[in-house]
Amino acid sequence: MQNHCIKRVGDTVTVKCLQVIVRSVDAKTLAKNLPEFIRTSMLTFFNNAAVDMEHCIQCLQEGKYAYIRGTHLKTSASLNYIQTVLLPVLTSLFDHTAACEFGQDLLLDEIQVACYKILAALYQLGIDLTLDSGKTFMKKELDRHRPAIGNCLGAFAATFPIAFLEPMMNKNNPWSIHNRIADQSLEAQG
Repeated sequence: MQNHCIKRVGDTVTVKCLQVIVRSVDAKTLAKNLPEFIRTSMLTFFNNAAVDMEHCIQCLQEGKYAYIRGTHLKTSASLNYIQTVLLPVLTSLFDHTAACEFGQDLLLDEIQVACYKILAALYQLGIDLTLDSGKTFMKKELDRHRPAIGNCLGAFAATFPIAFLEPMMNKNNPWSIHNRIADQSLEAQG
């Protein structure tokens, strides 16, 4: 098992550098000039982030505390990795995307689906009080980082180009994955 998104963990400088790089990218121009490169890179990053978060949640549910604490191996299941590396990078990425209004250019199709997986994992990490399995040390660790999860969710909500919490409204939204799939299937039929 290894970290899928960011290979080197434990270095605050690496996270700060990634945050600066994320904030300096003009994603709208890149998406228009190199659409497949950006799409593939973003899709890989978001899918790997979702897998890392889902793996952490799975280990929490199964009580694999050596993996969660990072004492067994430095793994993607490590809460330290999720909380000190992945959350700050995702928050910076979503904040920058929202501030520059890149969401409608970047968060489309499969990337939108990967973002939904990240949303589900963030939501579960933030509100599922059974994840600590009654272990005091795990409750403290999860509670300590709940504000960072909330910040990431806030940045996510600001950048997403659709009303993702109102699925009944997706039929009116041209950026919704549901409408895009329906349009593509109608084109294939016609």
